[in-house]
Order: sequence, then C-alpha cells, then structure tokens
Amino acid sequence: MRQKFTLAKIALIFLLAVSGTGISYGQIVSYTSSTTGALNSVATHATGTALARVNGATAPGSPCGTGFSSASFTSTTTYSSTLPAIEVSATPASGYQLNVTGFSVDLRRSSTGPADVRFAYSTDGGTTWTNQGSNQSPDNASCGTATTGTWTTTIAVVAPSVLKFRVYGFDASGTTGTFQILNLNINGTVASASGCTAPTLSTSVTNVSCNGGSTGAIALTTTGGTAPFTYLWSNGATTQNISSLTANTYSVTVTATGGCTASTSATVTQPAALTASISAQTNPGCGNTDGQATVTASGGTSGYTYTWSTSPAQTTATSTGLTQGAYTATVTDAHSCTAKATATMGVATIGGLSATSITTTTATLNWTDVGTSTSYNVQYRKTGTTTWSTTSSTTRSVAVSGLTSATTYEFQVQAVCGTATSTYSSSFDFTTSGTSSCAVPGSLSATSITTTAATLNWNAATGAVSYNIQYRQVGTTTWTSTTSTTTSKAISGLTSATEYEFQVQTACSGSTTSAFSASADFTTSGASACDSTLWNHVYHSYRLIPYSQCATITGVVYSLIHEADGDIHIRVTLDSAYTWMLNSGNIANQYGKLVVEPVCAVTVTQTDAIAACTGFTNTVYIPNVGEHVQVLGSYVLDNDHGWNEIHPVTSITIVPARYENPASVPAEAANLTGDEIKVYPNPSNSMINFTLAKQPSSPVYITIVDEIGRLAGQYQMLETQNLKVKTTFLPEGKYYYSIVENTRVVTGGTFVVKH
Repeated sequence: MRQKFTLAKIALIFLLAVSGTGISYGQIVSYTSSTTGALNSVATHATGTALARVNGATAPGSPCGTGFSSASFTSTTTYSSTLPAIEVSATPASGYQLNVTGFSVDLRRSSTGPADVRFAYSTDGGTTWTNQGSNQSPDNASCGTATTGTWTTTIAVVAPSVLKFRVYGFDASGTTGTFQILNLNINGTVASASGCTAPTLSTSVTNVSCNGGSTGAIALTTTGGTAPFTYLWSNGATTQNISSLTANTYSVTVTATGGCTASTSATVTQPAALTASISAQTNPGCGNTDGQATVTASGGTSGYTYTWSTSPAQTTATSTGLTQGAYTATVTDAHSCTAKATATMGVATIGGLSATSITTTTATLNWTDVGTSTSYNVQYRKTGTTTWSTTSSTTRSVAVSGLTSATTYEFQVQAVCGTATSTYSSSFDFTTSGTSSCAVPGSLSATSITTTAATLNWNAATGAVSYNIQYRQVGTTTWTSTTSTTTSKAISGLTSATEYEFQVQTACSGSTTSAFSASADFTTSGASACDSTLWNHVYHSYRLIPYSQCATITGVVYSLIHEADGDIHIRVTLDSAYTWMLNSGNIANQYGKLVVEPVCAVTVTQTDAIAACTGFTNTVYIPNVGEHVQVLGSYVLDNDHGWNEIHPVTSITIVPARYENPASVPAEAANLTGDEIKVYPNPSNSMINFTLAKQPSSPVYITIVDEIGRLAGQYQMLETQNLKVKTTFLPEGKYYYSIVENTRVVTGGTFVVKH
C-alpha cells in the first residue's frame, strides 16, 4: 500500500521509528534535495558518486526547484535493465566491505512522467543487475510532495568491488514527463573485510594557559570498534590521552584488533602573549612624592590584576605617591600568567615660563617649580638659530644680557635634583624692545606669467634701499639671484609649465639686510601634465566653465567632504600668491576657500552619477586636514553654485609650507626649523636619513609621496633625533617629503632614489 507524505512528515515518522525501537541505522550513502545530484554524506572508509542520468535519461526543461529531476522516459510497460534510469554508486576502501541492509527513495512524478519505477543493483560493474522484482509507483504530485519507496535486502560488497544502485522509470505517457528524487539512502555499515571494526573517535582539549607554555592536554574517547586498541600520536606518544602539550595541531591513529584503523586530530590553542607597558607617567617634583605611573596590559586572558614594587605594594593599574626612582609593575592575568614593566621616575619638567624687565639688550627669565630643585640650567637663543647660550641659577629666575634689540628669543629651563635632572621645558618666546630698521618684504605675488618669463612683486619694506631676489624651480637646491630698486622684478629664461618659488630680502643702509621672506610660488604657462581624459569622469561636466585647462595652486587643506557623486569636496586655504583665484561665491559659501575636487575618489551613491565613474579608479593622493599641498588641475567656475574650483584634479602633492614673514610662524611650528633638519644621502641607493639637530618635544611626522602624489610612506619620530628609511622597496625616481610638527609643516623637499 502506498501513502503520500510530505518531507516534514517523512522526517517525523523516521524519528519516531528510530526513537521507538532503540535501533541505530547507519547510512552508507545519503542524498537530499540537491538539484545537481550531489551527495550529502558518505560513510567513513567508503566513497560515493553523485546521482547521474543513464541509458538516455536527460535533464528536463523545467525542473523542480529542489531534488534531482529527469525526463526522456519511455512508454514501455515492462522492466528492462536498458531502460532510462538514475544511478548512484558506492565503493568500499581497500580492506573494507559494504554491509548493505536496504535502499529508500522519496519519489514523485509529473502527470506524464513514468507511472512505474523499479529498483536494481549491480556488484560486478553493471554487467549483471538484480532487481527488486516489483514496481514502485510514485504519485502524480506537485514538486516537493513525495512517495517513499523502500527495498530491504542484504548485500555484501568487498573492495575493490563497486555497488551500483539504479532507479528505473518506465510506463511514461510522454517523453517530456518528469520524475523527481527528493531523498535517496543506501542503508547499512562499512566494516573491515577481516571482521575488524574501527572505533568512533572524539576528543576533549585543554588549551595552553600562558603563551609559550606547555600545559595543554587532549583526552581521547573511543566508541565501539574491536578492542583492544593501540594509539600513535603525531608527537610520538602511544597513550590514549596526551598532556604537557604546546600550542599545535595533534593527530592520532587508533588501530583496532584485526588491523583496521580510525584517525582524528585536535588543535591545542594558546592566548596571545601577555604584555605590559607604561602608558602614562608623571614625574615627581624634586623631593616630592607626587609622581604617578600607569601600566597597561594586553594579550593573555582578561581579568588582570596588578602589583607594584612600592612599599606597601599598590594593586591598581595606576601607582601614585612616587618619588624619583624605578618602579616595576607585575601584571597577572586570569590564568596566572605574568608580565612586567618598569617606570623610571625622573624629575618633573619646569613650567610657568615668562620673561620680565625686557629692554633692548636684557631680560629677566622666570619659571615655576612644583618641587624643591637644588638649581636650574637655562639655555636661550634667537629663534630660528641652532646655537644655545647657557647659564644657571639657584633661584627661579635669572637675568640675561647682551641681547640684540627688536629680536625674538626663546629659552628653556632644566631642573637639577641632586644627581638627577629633568628634561628641558618647552620653549618660551620673548622679544627685546626696539624698532627694526630693516623689515622683511611681504605680500609676494607673480604676474605677467608666460611660458618663459614672469614679473615678481612685493610690498615696500621699512628701511629699504634696494631688494635682493632669489628664485628657483620648486624641488631644486640652487637659487638664481638678482636685485631691484623697486618693488617688482621681471625675470626670463624660465622653463614652460614649471613651478618656481621666489624670496625677497630687504637691503638697508649701512650694509644691513633683513631675513629673506617666505617663498611664494608660481607656475609658467605652456603644455603641462594635466590629464584631459579626467573630464570623461566629471559628473555633469557642462556646469564647469574653464578659466584654464591646467593650473597649479598651493595651500593648506581646511576640510574634506565626501560627495554622493563620488567626488571629494576639499576646501583649501590658499597661499597668498593664489588668493586672486577666489571669487565672491568662494568668500560667501566656501568660507573663503578654493574648492578642489578629485573625481571618483569615493563610492558613488547618486544613481545618475554612477556611469561617470564606471570602470575608472582614482589615483590622486587624498590629503589630510592641515597638510600643505600643491594641486594640479583645471581651474574652472562651477556655474551651478557660483564658486571657483580646481576640477578635475590631476595630482595633489604634499609640499613645504611657507610663511609670509618669520614673525607669522606659529609658536608650535617654530619648535623645529628647516635648518635643523638634514636629509641625506641624495640620491639614495638603499637608505635615506632624516636627522634633527635636537630631540623634538612633540611627535614629528614625515610623509613621503611620489611625483604624482601617491603615498610612499608615513613615519613618526618621538624621543629620537634620527630616522632611517629603507628605499630599496621604492622604484627609482623623484620623491617629495614633508615634515610636520604640531600639525604644522616645518619643511619639505625632494630626494632621488637610484638603485
């Protein structure tokens, strides 16, 4: 009698039958649902093939969404081993045999599909077929509804023989009719051909407690099989369980009586190495007990405890009430692993610097001290120079003399506490009184620019008799010098499409001169490196009205905004030589900044802009806020918004910042000057050095980019005066570097890599 079941009902009845009888049924081969006929599982020590169509059975034009569907069945009403069929095979491994107890198949057909099916198997490669002797009749039902057909029989298949099982379909009313198999099982077990049964193996792992330790263990459990067993682990051990293990993967082969085997493996892990470091430290004042230090732990197993080598021992991450000396923190994790870090407490840095009683040649330098230092070392110099003058004091002030009028000085103080000293304080600046009679020129600009010439301009300076001018290509080291008795100078013999910089110095009476001004840049006209193909990727390019197809500007990045059309909207505070490029729209709507837009630089989220960026990858360097950059691209009016832009952008390069005059250099940027930084050798073969004349009081960042603005490396210098950068990995060519301290570009330049 046939019954129609859904898959859910079949699964429920099967579970009830198994749980009710207490019998455990094995499956040698199991197939479920795959439209490709792929098997779900094959028993250990056996292999199986996916369901396949044979004897002319074909894939239907409209198969069901699940199960293995077939067509091209005949109208023949009598079984034959040559009829179209679905076949699956199973093969025991060498030394093993298949003990088959039966077959079960979930079947359905379409209205014109085969009304009868017949099960059959072969153990001689398909020469001889043994059939069930009666037909199964699948229901004419919708996809997913099946009739279960079974055949209980006993078959032993010893390696190397192969078991082939077929489901034949016939008595079809049309060759386009379909036949669907939803589930197929070959039931039974795989056993040693000699009568030996291998056990089932399971493991329980104890992982290593501390990184690098050997406290791991693996407990092996055997279920079933022909006992007794022997064991061989990958580390040479021959016991059932192994211990004193380091982190690793271990495999074991268990041999049962009779020679059949079973194998498994297990992995012993370990936590990350426990580390401890001093993450914060406040040095005590001389003679004080106000120092503190904080230890930070990472790795190991969370649940850290702390013990400091204080008396009595402190047990928090931060130790307080410390005097000068060394203190060790021991960190212990949840597995009793330990790590140590030592804080060496020095002397608190001097603060509260000020200068009073300032005259044209003298000043009194003052400071505060949280401790009771025995004396103080003081050093002072003109800002922008490298040589210090030194003195000392046993009080908290000192008078200095012999200074130059109308000059800015900086001074620093170091505390002396017995044999220990603090680091020097941060600099404090003061300016002696008096009036400078030879001022630095300002407001530099370039006009009447052609391919080979330009006119250099500046404002009149106090005390000027004449002016000294020097100019050069940006990135080179040699200046060309000239003079002028007016506030402009025409120069010629320049190279087209090239960026130049120039500086101006005031020459006053009595052979005195001012310092040279900060540099101003300009670019000669002519053919350039601007990439005209970038216009193909500008969203709605008709809105941009070019002033110049290729222009160069320099300035400081003010902000970055990611646009939905894939562009990055960068606002740049222009250097004074380029402020003429702003219009009223920039002033009113862009905070007085010029807009710079690299195209297709971020993911496009605006539907109608996707086409412009399809197949294009941005290679322009995207700068950070505060970086001083040179931008090359098309200078245009955005007619939709009314402001001026560089759009599209061909390249963005980090370049040194230049100030209009020394007095305008921010105090935090003046801590290091370009004269205090050496970069060598140039050209570089395998290594280039960045050497500072003094140890920086705050992090110094060095950025290296190639000629088209692509980042080649970023580095940080802290508590060191020398950085060595390998150049062996860089392609030969020219590179630009920028050195930043306290978010200000101190200096920059170029070097060449030549292998």
